[in-house]
Order: sequence, then structure tokens, then C-alpha cells
Amino acid sequence: MNTKMQKIERKLSVISYISRARLGKLVCQMIEEVKKIYHQGCFPGGVAIYGQPANGVTLPTTNLEGETEVKDQVWRYLMGDEVGMIGVRGMGGIGKTTIMKHSNNQLLKETLFDKVIWITVSKELNILNLQGAIARAMNQFLPEDVLE
Repeated sequence: MNTKMQKIERKLSVISYISRARLGKLVCQMIEEVKKIYHQGCFPGGVAIYGQPANGVTLPTTNLEGETEVKDQVWRYLMGDEVGMIGVRGMGGIGKTTIMKHSNNQLLKETLFDKVIWITVSKELNILNLQGAIARAMNQFLPEDVLE
């Protein structure tokens, strides 16, 4: 769809105003098509994968630029005894996932823990699905309908 839209944009920059009017109908059709595609990707109940979560899998990462201090701070908290839980939050696109993927991979290299698991939590948080995914990663069983 992006490629189609880029072709239309290129045409718009070189054709006359009259020809642009003809392209308007095509653009409207494409907008409707994009809306359909968008709605196919909506998951109002959240996204949950009921298979075994990845355990000890090295995750693909990009280079950290300017966030090494934050990564080092997360690592210190993980290795220290003072903090029992770390929450990483912030605006989208600032590198939260990248920092945590680097930490995941570093934990795997250091072999300090018996298990390192990666579980993604969607915006539409479902606690039962989350606790089930964690339990399965730890080879444990929890009743599916009980919040624990």
C-alpha cells in the first residue's frame, strides 16, 4: 500500500490540475482499502500467544545510541539486591524495548540465572494471559480462570 501511495504522490507532483482530479477517486479508494487493512489489525481484547514463551532466546537488537547510561542503570538494578522489580515505561519509540533486549541478551551471556524469559505485554493488558505466559515459561501450571 505504501508503494502505491508513493507512486501516486510522484504522479501528483508532475501532472496537471485536471489530471489530479482523476487521481482523487483512486486516492479515496485507497483510503478505504487502508481503513479495512487497519481494522483487520485491531485486536480489542489484546494480543496473546498461548504457546510456550521464548526461554533463553537471544533477541535481535540495534545499536544503542545515547541510551547506554539507562541500560547500565537497568543492569545495576538487575544485578543488585535492593530492587526486586523493574518497570520500564515512556513514550513510544524512545528505546525501551531495545534497552531491555540488550539486557536480555547480556543476561543470557552471563549465565547468572537459571531462566531468562521474554514476555511482551500489550497495551490491552490481560492479567490472566500474562500470568499464564509467565507460568508456562517457568514450567508451572495455574488455573486459567483464577487471578493469582
